[in-house]
Amino acid sequence: MYVIAITGRKKSGKTTLIEEIVRRLSPQIRIAVIKHIHYGGIEFDTKGTDTWRIKHAGAPVVVGVAPDAFFLNASINKQSLELALNIIKIVNPEIKLILLEGFYSQIKEQKNIKRIIVARSIEEINELINGKNKPLAIFCPNCIDKEINKIPIYNNINDIIIKIEKLVKGEGQ
Repeated sequence: MYVIAITGRKKSGKTTLIEEIVRRLSPQIRIAVIKHIHYGGIEFDTKGTDTWRIKHAGAPVVVGVAPDAFFLNASINKQSLELALNIIKIVNPEIKLILLEGFYSQIKEQKNIKRIIVARSIEEINELINGKNKPLAIFCPNCIDKEINKIPIYNNINDIIIKIEKLVKGEGQ
């Protein structure tokens, strides 16, 4: 099972990228999504919310994690990425890919979790590239550069999805 964190600034396109990954890859790869939510009092699985959008894109398991709630068709008062990962493994052991939306500070030093940065500019990439967890790739639709610090930059959504698919199927790095 692969765990890939999709990180980036607010409104950078993280949810849109995840929706497209799920839409395109879920017919052949079992995918779960865990979304990091920074604030409490949120309604999960409400029409138009990120968790609703991802679920309706085709993810069989969607987990939302916030300071005061945990969404997996139930709510609890605990924020824990490790707990969410373990629940997914128990609930659906056939999951081959877990996509994390956010969790930047929790995963930036973890080398066992692959990371894709979503950015709108080279300046944004430079702000997000730090930590021991070198990104697997960068998705920046507005960037002209093809790499930065030996990390590939993709500006086409199809190319980044192909990279993820090859990785999960054992054909990529």
